[in-house]
Amino acid sequence: MVVGIGTDIVSISRIERAVSKRPAFAKRILSEKELLFFFERNSSPAFLAGRFASKEAVMKALGTGLSQGIRFKDIEIIYKNK
Repeated sequence: MVVGIGTDIVSISRIERAVSKRPAFAKRILSEKELLFFFERNSSPAFLAGRFASKEAVMKALGTGLSQGIRFKDIEIIYKNK
């Protein structure tokens, strides 16, 4: 069942600025598994931007946004092997 459709676009430079202002930014938006993957991949700002945009899109699709108690860390984006 599809609850809704959500899309989001974020600038990589915006995420780079967020990380420079708040070094713990990645820990605020990534799950534990995502954090491990992030650090294994040289802490790429593009990876963070992708996760941030994906999680915002999920919140939009669910119609919750940040105001209804769902945190970025509560959503985990995983890769499925083919």
